[in-house]
Amino acid sequence: MKTKATRRTLALFALGAFALGGCELIAEFDRSKIDAGSLDGSFPDVSQPDVNQPDVNQPDAPADTGTDAADAAADVVDASDGAADADAGVAALGIAPATHDYLTVATGTSTADVTFTVTNTGSATSGVPNAALSGTDASQFVIATNNCTAALAPNATCTVLVHFSPTTTGAKSASLGVSATPGGTASATLAGTGAAPAALSIAPASNPYGDQATGTSSADVTFTVTNTGGVNSGVPSPALSGTNSTEFTVATNNCTAALAPNANCTVLVHFNPTTTGAKSASLDVSATPGGTASATLTGNGVTPAQLAISPTTNTYADQPINTASSDVTFTVSNSGGATTGTLATALSGADPTQFVISTDNCVGTTLAPAATCTILVHFTPTTTGAKAASLDVTATPGGSASATLGGNGV
Repeated sequence: MKTKATRRTLALFALGAFALGGCELIAEFDRSKIDAGSLDGSFPDVSQPDVNQPDVNQPDAPADTGTDAADAAADVVDASDGAADADAGVAALGIAPATHDYLTVATGTSTADVTFTVTNTGSATSGVPNAALSGTDASQFVIATNNCTAALAPNATCTVLVHFSPTTTGAKSASLGVSATPGGTASATLAGTGAAPAALSIAPASNPYGDQATGTSSADVTFTVTNTGGVNSGVPSPALSGTNSTEFTVATNNCTAALAPNANCTVLVHFNPTTTGAKSASLDVSATPGGTASATLTGNGVTPAQLAISPTTNTYADQPINTASSDVTFTVSNSGGATTGTLATALSGADPTQFVISTDNCVGTTLAPAATCTILVHFTPTTTGAKAASLDVTATPGGSASATLGGNGV
């Protein structure tokens, strides 16, 4: 770097040579010192006109003109040197973030875009940045938007948006490189994992509820919903569909939150036919993501269990007191389409102690539709006169059936 004094000396020398024009100027000096950026100010004698003497042919010039002009010329040299210093700056690209993990993503889907900011951290303008993906799994990532389309001044920025779109399962990695000339290359490391999409399954896949009396409900059946995929499902939503969907009811829904991989929840459903005949429907559980899993529901609506008894009345012949008549058989049947509850038997009425159940094949049993059982009863009067009682059979479901008993003690 030349000092201003040196540049001023050089300027004076140049201006003197220019002012003399056609005048002869002979000077000897050490040029190597000028080239090296220094002058010692000593020059050998030269033969030249005295420029400070008046010239009859020219007007007088101010004595300090050469000094002022030299100062101006030195300023020009300063400006030129400053421009040269600026040209010596360097462009340098940087990128942030330097790494990004997109975590676990279902294959066939895409993440949200992640913004990478490119900055020229140098002191000179860069070339136009070029963004590109490279590395083992570059095809699993996508440059969605490239806003780096012009050269960057020092400290200027631009952005590149990238998302992860895995097509296969497993860990993935790549690099986002942004380069410019001048400016060099800045790189960010990309990572992510591809996983199987969320997928719901249901078990059991079907359930036959069997016969169910109209107007009644079966016991609840539990259906288990599982996410068999590698990423979280949406919140499952159960619904009934099909021809007889109104004959079934979702009694309890425990699927109220998203399911992590391999997690499960339960849905409880019962059958409540309102009419007789075969019924069918489907339990569908859906989530987004997760798809739909379905279970088939079947059942048969039947008439309710209904007990009947035969004969409905029996009058015993006159019976001497303190003796027993022959047994009379009463047949109990289920005339309904559903199985009865457990049967109970009893004697009731005005004179139940005058009659005796000698054999009871019904108590403690249940009767399927059209099934029967028998009860044997005899008459044992302890006093004279007309006697009356009732044989009662009950079940839930099944209702009750009664037979009237009569006799005369003699």
